[in-house]
Amino acid sequence: MSLVEQYCDHCGPSAERELLIPQRLAPREGYDYYRCVGCDVRYYSPRDDGAYLAPGPRGDPDPYELAYRTGNRDGRENLAMLRKIYGSWIARIEQMRGGARGRLLDAGCFVGHCLSVATEMGWDAVGVEPDTRAVEYARLQGDVHHGTIQSYDGGMPFDAIIWNDVVEHTYTPWQDLLALRRMAAPGCILYLKTFCEDLPGSEMYVGIGHAWHLPRATLTAWVREAGWDIEVLSISETWAQMTIFARAV
Repeated sequence: MSLVEQYCDHCGPSAERELLIPQRLAPREGYDYYRCVGCDVRYYSPRDDGAYLAPGPRGDPDPYELAYRTGNRDGRENLAMLRKIYGSWIARIEQMRGGARGRLLDAGCFVGHCLSVATEMGWDAVGVEPDTRAVEYARLQGDVHHGTIQSYDGGMPFDAIIWNDVVEHTYTPWQDLLALRRMAAPGCILYLKTFCEDLPGSEMYVGIGHAWHLPRATLTAWVREAGWDIEVLSISETWAQMTIFARAV
């Protein structure tokens, strides 16, 4: 393990922070849970830098093989439904772009299902994924860079970016958001979905390996500050999630 102190990725190590006790969501033994006074984001510290790029677990059955074959790590069959959902996101992006396609980045593509759908819909799609095991399967479905968003050094800019259920897992969400903006072509459409701690029902995410919990106001402020104009914002109270479609400005 390589444990290092985590600070607010947006406001920096000198920013005032508040230790939250008790931890409302996903308490973890040996970790402290902080709220940044400056931007109100909540995060765990310390972090294990070595774990972020480490290969995921193997098992019998293998959760990665199950996710590739069925759409879920636990083997629940919903791949057809997921592909339909991914297709609806991409169709919305195309609508916002007047029907035009181009280069698409799936930032945190996991085993590559959304990447595959984008390619089938006529996009020049590329994935980025830090999980070694996930990359093994994602490369069966398309062009995938093994690494983080900030380590990507392939072709760009992109006309569309998918960032689905990733921001809460990365160790550097603000820096990643800035990197995505640098990788965006003029008018690029960003699709971003994440759970929000201040939505009713967010307790369902207790025990999930999130590094960051972003309230709605914090996330929207970050997106705008990073250079994106939010054109569509929707809330799912069923899943305590917020979805954003934003355009690079």
